[in-house]
Order: sequence, then C-alpha cells, then structure tokens
Amino acid sequence: MGFSGSIKLGSLGPVAIGRCSTSPATIERNERHFTRTNGRSFVLMMPVRGRVYVQHYGRQTLLRRGDFTLSDSLESARLWFPETTHLLQLAFDARMLGDRLASPERACGIRMAGSTGLASVFHALLPTVWDQVVEGLDGEIGSDVASSLLDLVVSCYVADHGAKLEGDSHRNARRIVARRFVEARLPDADLDADMVATAMKTSRRYVQGLFREQGETFAGYIQRRRLEECGRRLRASLWAARPVKEIASRWGFNDMATFSRAFKKQFGESPVDFRRRAEAPSASAPVFASADLISAASAPSGGGISKGERS
Repeated sequence: MGFSGSIKLGSLGPVAIGRCSTSPATIERNERHFTRTNGRSFVLMMPVRGRVYVQHYGRQTLLRRGDFTLSDSLESARLWFPETTHLLQLAFDARMLGDRLASPERACGIRMAGSTGLASVFHALLPTVWDQVVEGLDGEIGSDVASSLLDLVVSCYVADHGAKLEGDSHRNARRIVARRFVEARLPDADLDADMVATAMKTSRRYVQGLFREQGETFAGYIQRRRLEECGRRLRASLWAARPVKEIASRWGFNDMATFSRAFKKQFGESPVDFRRRAEAPSASAPVFASADLISAASAPSGGGISKGERS
C-alpha cells in the first residue's frame, strides 16, 4: 500500500494552522527543498493521534499525543511516522517567534511533554482553537488568538528550558519585560525609550540596546508593530466602517501623510489599496512554507479552511 495523507488548512491572522493525517511513512527535508520556501518560518507540530519520531538540529525525539516541538524551515529534518498519525500544526514567520525569543532556533527539536506544566495547557487549547477555525473564526480575533498561542508556546519553552535557550537569561528576561511594556502601550503616541527606561528603572541606552541586539532599533520595532496592528484592522470586517484616519490615530499616527508613507514602505501599497484588496473576494492570506506536512500552502483568509489529499 502506498503513502496516503490529507491536510486541511486555515488561518489565524498571519499564522497558518492545519490538521494533517498521514499513513506510516518517512518524510525528509533537505537543501533541495529550501528554495521552495517563502522565506524562513517555524512550524510547531503536535500529534493528536499516533506518534512521530523527529530528527532535527542534531536532536532526536519521540512525540506522542499532546507533545509538541518546533522546526526551522531552512534546516534539515527527518520525520518517521510508524503508524497512522494525525497532527495539528502552526506555521509562522520567523520574525514572529524572534520577537518573543532571542534565539528561537535553540528551541527546535526539543520536545515539550503535553502532559505536564504549561505544555498541558497548550495541549488542551490547540484542538479547541482548530475547532473554532473550522467553524469560521473572525480574522481579527484569530490574530489575537495566534499572538496568545505564540506567547504560551514561548512561555512553555522558557519555563522548562530557559538556560538552554538563552546565553544570558537575565538580559533576555529584561528584553521580554521591555517588549511587554511596549506592546501594552503601542497606541500611546508618547511612547518612547525614556518611558520604558523609567518603568524598568534603567537607562534609555540600555533599553535601546535590548532591541538593537535583535537587529532592530527601538523606534523601528514600535513603528513596525503599530503598522502591523493597523494592517490587521484594515483587513478585519469588524473595522470595515472605521475610516483609515481613525485606525491610524488609534495606533499613534497623528499625521496621515507620515502614516501613508510608512505603511506603503512596509506593505508595498497604500492603506486604502490594502483595505480594498483585503475586501475583494479573491483576497488570500500570505503563503507559508511549512517545514513538514504543510509544504507550501496558502491559508484562506477569514478563518476558513481548505483541503488537500494525496495518495
């Protein structure tokens, strides 16, 4: 009997989510596949039935029901499914994980046991989220859910493997505090490094250094995240009646000319065109290149699902 498998794909805003099934098989990824990817991404896989042996980043692990691990789309991997297995997967751009974890590649191939600690919370949550996606989760709510899921995943790894993931765990902890402070105050037009430094009882230079170490200036991080939040709302049906100016103002942009230039530079089109394209029936979410069974799929917008089979 040959290989058989199926996949259903959905989206949580910028994050692709899928449920995959496969007959007993071995799947390998190597350099030949890297050119097919749409940039670097990370994939979380969690069996909901069956088992999978994973070889990745020099590590070997066995995932049973509820366990999960991360994989890097630009590194070799080998998966062995000894029996029919059903998986839930999340695929997300590398920057989304890098914003939360200084060295995300250090988490790849590490098994998180779904029966203990925070990982048990994630194990219980992800299938419920998938059910909501199947039922048609609103795009804006889906983005919020995706952000919460990634926060929980990172918390799981840091709680169990913090020292292994970060060379300077204290500095990384301070970086997390700074980012959480910024995220909670993104709409505040007065947000700056001095405000963060005062809250953390440190210097402006120290705060700027925490962000610069991740390859992005403090000001650049704030602008990128504000523009991302504006983009989410321009796509969301719940905000369809709100003027672009109101959305921009709500996220700290008081000058429309400045906002429009920055938005076009980041997204390649004006806010008006971006909204118009998102409202068009043919609009689709970004393509995510998965490390494993989600090989190169476009997740539908608005929380819908698409299906595919192979035998």
